[in-house]
Amino acid sequence: MNGLNGKTALGVILVAFGVLIALKLLGITFGPIFGFLFPFVLLLLGYVGMKNGRYWIGIILIAVGAIWLLIRLSGVFFLILAIAAIAIGISMIRGKSRRMF
Repeated sequence: MNGLNGKTALGVILVAFGVLIALKLLGITFGPIFGFLFPFVLLLLGYVGMKNGRYWIGIILIAVGAIWLLIRLSGVFFLILAIAAIAIGISMIRGKSRRMF
């Protein structure tokens, strides 16, 4: 086999789709996991596209993956911001004698 041609890729996609449907019918879902990993897959596919001469398709996939990942991680960024605000507020209440930073 000389790589992944169109027919083989379609076969892999169909098998994966069938497995996901069968697992869902059995009550096993991977929604949160795929929702988090899918942006990384887009980033990886964009990188591979760029390496294989498909520059614009690669750029588009990387941009979509990066935006999607930033949206997914926005909750983490706000949590870090909230923790920093609490730490700075406690530091200000305690006074200047005990520095946290």
